[in-house]
Amino acid sequence: MIDEYEATNPVNAFGQELRAHRTRAGMRLIDLAPKLYMSGAMLGAIERGARAARASTAEACDEIFNMPGTFRRLWKIAAKRAVPSHTEAYSRHPVEVQPNNG
Repeated sequence: MIDEYEATNPVNAFGQELRAHRTRAGMRLIDLAPKLYMSGAMLGAIERGARAARASTAEACDEIFNMPGTFRRLWKIAAKRAVPSHTEAYSRHPVEVQPNNG
């Protein structure tokens, strides 16, 4: 559906694929959003790659568009990239827990 060179990362690829299926089905954001239990604004953000989808959203898309496992597989790839890179430095440092001497 999408050109592999257009998607800059998996989160964008998920959103672009979702938009392609939605428009092919003749659905507007406000038509699809309630079926995914979200607002049209949130759905638009997912389609633009500004927000990552949840696993439940991917599974619902598989059902709505009759694409068994397709959106779930895209979600698994995108979920690995959903955490902003600027937080990566924090995740590499162990957290020390001090015992409570109280």
